[in-house]
Amino acid sequence: MSTKILGINCLGSYDVSASLIIDGQVVAAVEEERLNRIHKTGDFPIKSINFCLNAENISINDLDCIAVSGDPALYKSEFFLPLAIQYPNSNTFLRNLEMAAKHHNIENFIREETKYEGPIRFHLHHFTHWASVYYTSNIDESAVISVDGVGESQCVLTGIAKEKSFEIISEVKWPNSLGVLYNGISHWCGFNYKDAGKVMGLAPYGKKSEFADIFKKLIILKKDGTYEFNPDFITFGYERDTWFKGEFLEIIGKPRESGAELTQREKDLAFSMQNAFEETMLHMLNHLYDQTKTDNICVVGGCAYNCATNGLILNDTNFKHVFVQPAAGDAGTSTGAALYDYHTFFSNSKRSIQKNTYLGPEFSNQEIELSIKESEFNFEKLEDPSKKGAELLKHGNIIGWFQGKMEFGPRALGNRSILAPPFPLEMKDKVNHDVKHREPFRPFAPAVLEEKYSEYFKNCANTQYMLVNTYVHSNKINEIPAVTHVDNTARVQSVSLEKNTLFYNLIKKFGEMSGIYVVLNTSFNDRNMPIVCSPKDAIQCLRQTGLEHLIIGNFWIKK
Repeated sequence: MSTKILGINCLGSYDVSASLIIDGQVVAAVEEERLNRIHKTGDFPIKSINFCLNAENISINDLDCIAVSGDPALYKSEFFLPLAIQYPNSNTFLRNLEMAAKHHNIENFIREETKYEGPIRFHLHHFTHWASVYYTSNIDESAVISVDGVGESQCVLTGIAKEKSFEIISEVKWPNSLGVLYNGISHWCGFNYKDAGKVMGLAPYGKKSEFADIFKKLIILKKDGTYEFNPDFITFGYERDTWFKGEFLEIIGKPRESGAELTQREKDLAFSMQNAFEETMLHMLNHLYDQTKTDNICVVGGCAYNCATNGLILNDTNFKHVFVQPAAGDAGTSTGAALYDYHTFFSNSKRSIQKNTYLGPEFSNQEIELSIKESEFNFEKLEDPSKKGAELLKHGNIIGWFQGKMEFGPRALGNRSILAPPFPLEMKDKVNHDVKHREPFRPFAPAVLEEKYSEYFKNCANTQYMLVNTYVHSNKINEIPAVTHVDNTARVQSVSLEKNTLFYNLIKKFGEMSGIYVVLNTSFNDRNMPIVCSPKDAIQCLRQTGLEHLIIGNFWIKK
């Protein structure tokens, strides 16, 4: 009999998700927002659970266990109730009590929602992060660092992962959260606090300023390889939305109003935040290497999406191999919870290496054709979608590209993508303005054939999942200016024939036509919308954006 474990992430996170593993292999995984179409939803992931079960044609009570990311007892006793008791006048007082009650009753709630009668086990949040990257890699032993907003009461957990044990080396506890600090600076720059990635993209436009010194006063690096925040500078330890106080607040001033002109001040603030983040991460990583002396480092947690920092690890630490989980944020903890449970409670457990992250829903050409006919768009059936896509790109078109199983994690990796040629420079502005409806400074990623990678980019850590920045070779910048950031870096995705045949062939054919084996790749969605999941989602995005072409399955739609 095979071992079937459903992992879910549902304890207060907006990256709620579900994953299914069978005998240690991840067979299905999806974020709830892709299915209910509510960006950053906090709803219980019932649609995700049903997708995972239906993908393998099993029922809920065929499972050996439901594994949940997060320990509700610790959330209640170490986080919500202590905060409520210590800060009764905080604007989070009632929320903390409500969250404590939610966590107290979570097992009953899961059973009511799913009708599941078997065992439900809860696992430490950061251990589920660790498991998501370690157990899907091909390494026997690795140092691990997990950095995010907060899990239970921990903001950072470092240690070493081995086949049958996770050993903690250090921890950083609330409110010393790099993730929440980055969220606060995102708000100060005039973005949504959940849009920390915008700050990372804005940072290279900034320069050293008076903000650098105040960040050094805020983040105190400790000799034990951890850090702490100056408590006189932050308010997010006990309340929401005010973020900062004291000298720090005096220096950074008032937040930019949403929609107001972006000034050099915000660029410099982003620059200082990113530099402080990098310095703190490298401080922890170098100490972790000294403690473990291992060549391998697994980086995970929401802060692992800081691809600029990931790009520094090989050069600025002694680690030789860097592993980053494509679903590094809280969505990936549903996978991690299932894997941790499997390797902890099942004696016959075995590793299964993750080869890709195409784990979500897919649709047949019959389903796609039906959706197109219902939309009343004209369409053409294609013998070779990759060739047609390459031809459209060669002539300067921007296309929606919808194929196969949807990606799990925030990066579109060639199955739910918007594609464009990587030139001219103005192509970046066109995609940002006409299609994505987003800020003009936001960069785009290049997707390159695996075997052509070194012709265009400096070698760096694993580039399969578009999670590491590297430098574009100086003699190639003029060839691919639309995917080269202002600091001459790029967040690269390397594409292999084995792992994504259709996307590989599109890039290859485009290269044969243009001489450039790189395309611009960004997620298939409009601003503040989840990445498209279904054919109907893709057609709706085509309808409401500046896209003119959609290649979906074996069909081409032209507006």
